[in-house]
Amino acid sequence: MMPNEKNSVYEQVIQQFTFEGNERDIVQLQELASMIASVPSGQGVLQDALNRKTPLTISFCDGFEDKGTKGMFLWREQAVRLVRLNKNLPETDQIKAKIKMSNIMAHELQHYVDRPFNKWLDKNAHTLNEGILSIVLCEMSAFKTGDSVETELHTLRGMPIRWMPKTPDDWKMVMLHALSGDNKKMKWYIDRRRRMAQKMSISFEQKLPSKEFYQGVTDYLNKMNIPMNFTEAMLCVSQSQKLLPPSTPYKPSKDR
Repeated sequence: MMPNEKNSVYEQVIQQFTFEGNERDIVQLQELASMIASVPSGQGVLQDALNRKTPLTISFCDGFEDKGTKGMFLWREQAVRLVRLNKNLPETDQIKAKIKMSNIMAHELQHYVDRPFNKWLDKNAHTLNEGILSIVLCEMSAFKTGDSVETELHTLRGMPIRWMPKTPDDWKMVMLHALSGDNKKMKWYIDRRRRMAQKMSISFEQKLPSKEFYQGVTDYLNKMNIPMNFTEAMLCVSQSQKLLPPSTPYKPSKDR
């Protein structure tokens, strides 16, 4: 299916979610939704979003405090905000920009989908390492969806693809790096969680997890189709304890 063709998932998205902005903004936002709906990974996250049956507003904005941030899910407002597309780009660059923005919209939609479970998992994390594992799983779920959508959109158009993880083993390697703090963004989240734990006197003690937390992590990894077990994940997190604070601050919003 080509990106401009409509399907039932896309039509449901247009009916169920609110697209805000001027006429041009709404057309571009709906075009991004149509692109996401044109590939399997995108159809999956859109259907999951529809199944939540709760309000969601999607709109453009002029930017965020962190200039590198191009999209955000605001859980308090139940809204997705995306940085407005540059209308002055040449046509070929416009296509690339729209594919990248489709990645970002899909990423934020995955945060919307995962929000109830992420909240539950975080509530059942009773040690520092469990809290770190919880936040990394939250972010990696969104990154996996966004990057998969981008890869599939490039493939659909016969466009070259920069290296992106495709197989379950590829994603396991990415997850290992993320949990170990080798990824700059994940390292920021890990260090922030440590500072929060110190401030709130959360336990640094290593102990057996609750059955609920163990099963929740196992279910999350299975949902993402990443061939990793709970013990492997926790071992990586334990190794990340040796990390020093990041030399270059990375400050994504708490809403993401």
